[in-house]
Amino acid sequence: MNQEVLEFYNKNKDCVYTPPAIPNGLSTVDAARWLLNHPDFAWIELDIPFDLLTWKQEAAAVKDYYVAHRPTDGAGWESCCLHGDSITSTVESPDDVYKWTKLATLAPTITEFWRTTFPSETYKRVRFMKVAANGYIVPHNDLPEDEQGHDRLTGWPINLAIMQPNNCHFVLERFGIVPFEEGKVFLINIKHNHAVINFSNQDRIHMIGTSLFGNRAEDFAKLVIESYSK
Repeated sequence: MNQEVLEFYNKNKDCVYTPPAIPNGLSTVDAARWLLNHPDFAWIELDIPFDLLTWKQEAAAVKDYYVAHRPTDGAGWESCCLHGDSITSTVESPDDVYKWTKLATLAPTITEFWRTTFPSETYKRVRFMKVAANGYIVPHNDLPEDEQGHDRLTGWPINLAIMQPNNCHFVLERFGIVPFEEGKVFLINIKHNHAVINFSNQDRIHMIGTSLFGNRAEDFAKLVIESYSK
């Protein structure tokens, strides 16, 4: 196992996350914006279910389409796109043209969830993301220099756990381990340094959809605030 990842994991795994308290008197959208832009916001479990058994079956149907994702930043980190430039274009480029790929025909239930159930007008990438058995992702953050200090309600990655081995961990610096279980949905503040370490002999399969909420921003904000209140 990579020493940098092990050290990051051991340093941060026992941290305890205390969610910030949202001020009273804000509208739903303003409350969600306040929370998601707070420097001590780490994650929120979203109260939106999906059909785990069907998703596992459809995830299995795309298993031959994975390609290496940012290979210098991990081992066993692979991806394929349900929505993006193409199935194999898993990182952003200046000329991105986002569309549903042919994986949509292999994963119709998953596609319908992103199209209609999740409250987002459209998306950048929607990807299957694998961290292979005994794989890892090195510590990093996903905050471009031009977004530092930027007030953001949209563009958040939504992370759904389809296959989640018990001994695979997503850890955030200063905040600890995100409490993933199969069937759970999280919005994670990837502006913070984070890493993934899979100590198990099973692949971890998640989906990540980068949402552009548009005219569904109110619906998304309601989902965030109602989930946060539970």
